[in-house]
Amino acid sequence: MPKKKTWMVILLIVVVAVLTIGVPFAINEAYKVDKGYVTMWGAEDVLSYYGAILGATATVAALAFTIWFTKRQIQRDAYLKNETDKWRQVESTIGSILNEINPIIMLKRGMDTEFMDPGYAMNQFSKYSMDCRLTTDQLMTRVNTFDFKMISELVKRIQEVADKLFQLSQKEIDQHNKRLQLQQRENARKLLAIEQQYPGSLPASEIARHQETIKMTDGICLEEITDSINEINKEFWNIYDTEFRPLLQLKGTTFESIYMQIQANADAILSFWRK
Repeated sequence: MPKKKTWMVILLIVVVAVLTIGVPFAINEAYKVDKGYVTMWGAEDVLSYYGAILGATATVAALAFTIWFTKRQIQRDAYLKNETDKWRQVESTIGSILNEINPIIMLKRGMDTEFMDPGYAMNQFSKYSMDCRLTTDQLMTRVNTFDFKMISELVKRIQEVADKLFQLSQKEIDQHNKRLQLQQRENARKLLAIEQQYPGSLPASEIARHQETIKMTDGICLEEITDSINEINKEFWNIYDTEFRPLLQLKGTTFESIYMQIQANADAILSFWRK
């Protein structure tokens, strides 16, 4: 307790002691001396009157304290509800963010799309990379500058992990783009074979385009693409195991600390010395 508040407590105890013990004792001693101003009533009358005044004062003080405490209780409950609701929304937002960038979810999508249409796979990973880029933007509508300090370390870690996952998703997109190019190469090869068998079946511009496609895709190997995708998937898993799971734990401890602080602040509202 601060020194100033300690002195105030001591002063209050002294005042109460004087009013309840000192004054009656002084009245009794004054009547025992029996000198000076002589009253029409005795010490017992004065003590009775003083007791009535003291009792009334205590009743008014108790009523005032009850009103004060009720007001503080209402303030405490309102603060506790408003702050808890606000941070529940922030926690839910961060939970949604973590779910959107969860590398295991994207790893499963990658496995599902690995042998599907490469254009569809590229679309899935493009959406994922966008989610990684926009991770914390939606948080700005939930918290002010002061509140942001309470989750700054968590947000920083989320952004760091999201950046790594963005880079991985870009690598995955590149590999599926190569798959798409191989499909285009195969189509170009078939069409040029038809042109050789049936000359004039394709316009010159289209023949040139197909030839350019084959030339640009020389050296692209499906086996190498598959190996690269497998390596990227391993990187996704490694980030999940070494960085994303600890991130989930950090989220839990961060909000546990926030809710404990909210509870402490709410209880402090009931403090007699709080302004």
